[in-house]
Amino acid sequence: MIRYAKDTPQYKHDCDRCIFLGREGEYDLYFCKDEPTIICRYGNDGPEYGSGITFALSPNPSRRPYLECLRRALRTEHKEKILDYLFKYEKSSIIDFILNVKIQK
Repeated sequence: MIRYAKDTPQYKHDCDRCIFLGREGEYDLYFCKDEPTIICRYGNDGPEYGSGITFALSPNPSRRPYLECLRRALRTEHKEKILDYLFKYEKSSIIDFILNVKIQK
């Protein structure tokens, strides 16, 4: 199997509970199966990352890598765990996201 650059992380990430989901621009995308949460790493230094499903649901234009990370995480075998978390803890964020999403034509 040939591995392409987007198939391998570009930054160090030392958590063995995280699943690498690929890259989006300058971000390495991960899903932590213990939390559950998404992680977008943008550097090798320990604090050079953002995490939290809420970032994907925010109206902030910089949410793109987080939204892509959530989309990829929902395609894993952990989909039910993520959906349970979303509906239990992020219900209002989901409703706000749906009401404010702009439909592209």
